[in-house]
Amino acid sequence: MALETPEWLNLGFVNKALQQSENDSSIQVSSIFSESATTKGDNYVSDVIRITVEFSRDQGDHRITEKKSIIAKVSPTDGGSRQKLVEDVGYFNFEISMMSNTLNKMNELLGPKHRVSGKSLYIHKGNPTVLVMEDLTPLGFHKADRSSSLDLAHCTLALQGLARFHAATVALCEKVNYT
Repeated sequence: MALETPEWLNLGFVNKALQQSENDSSIQVSSIFSESATTKGDNYVSDVIRITVEFSRDQGDHRITEKKSIIAKVSPTDGGSRQKLVEDVGYFNFEISMMSNTLNKMNELLGPKHRVSGKSLYIHKGNPTVLVMEDLTPLGFHKADRSSSLDLAHCTLALQGLARFHAATVALCEKVNYT
């Protein structure tokens, strides 16, 4: 979907996000391409942007070039009712806390094979507030068509994921209560 790239979403912003998330100051972003990761009418409380990044970094005594896809979830800044709702209820701050704290702990308990979410990579608290996270599309994940029903195999997969999520929350609560 066509997207007018916000002014703040530039090489410098993405470079800082990658350097921090990878804990690697040698990263140098050479190009970015952004597109909307959602379609009109998806009713998200944030704008979701997919960013394809080409960058280089030091590896031993030479530089390597890599390509990576990341997601930026951006708090609304249009001044409309969506922005007011998000700010009044605190949706975006709650999501940032869930992604960067709770879900990270749940994923640590479950291990990489059974994690329940993408990784939170970078948080920019400013205007706008931005949560940068791992794009799961390269791992084979995609959003189901909301106007179609799920088949039995996908329903089973969804319920297994929900059960794993529930189990991880219980384990995390027990761990917090016993430590």
